[in-house]
Amino acid sequence: MKHPQVLVFENGTRLLRKLKPMASERRWVLRAYRSIEAVLRALGQPHPTVLVIKGGTDVPREISLLERASLSPAEPRLLVVLDVENSLLAGLCGHLGADYVVQSSEERESLPDLVAKMMHSALECLRPRRAAEEIESC
Repeated sequence: MKHPQVLVFENGTRLLRKLKPMASERRWVLRAYRSIEAVLRALGQPHPTVLVIKGGTDVPREISLLERASLSPAEPRLLVVLDVENSLLAGLCGHLGADYVVQSSEERESLPDLVAKMMHSALECLRPRRAAEEIESC
C-alpha cells in the first residue's frame, strides 16, 4: 500500500502548520498546493488521501476543486475548512462531496484529530477483507 498523504489546498500556510506535527508523528506525507491542477495530479496517484480545502476566499475556485476531487477515482476523503460560519456554503460543500465541513473555531482547533480520523477511515476501506467478512457483507 502506498503511504498515506494529506493534501492541503490554501493560499496561506495556517492549515499546513497546524497539521504538520500530526503528519510528521504518523509519517504521513503532507503537501501544500495552490493550483487545482497540481492537486488533481496528486490525486491521480493511488494513495490513501485526505484533501483539506481552505474555503471562503475564492469560492468558485474552491468549489470547482471540491467537485472535481469528489469525482476522482482515488476516492479521497474531503474536508473543507471555512473561515466563517456559513450554513449555505457548508450545505453546498456537503452536496458536492465534502465528507466534513469545519465552520467553528472549536472545530478548527481539533483539525489534526479530525484529519487523523478521516485518514484512518480511508485506510480501513483499503484493507483487504477476510473471505468470511466478504461473504457476510454480500
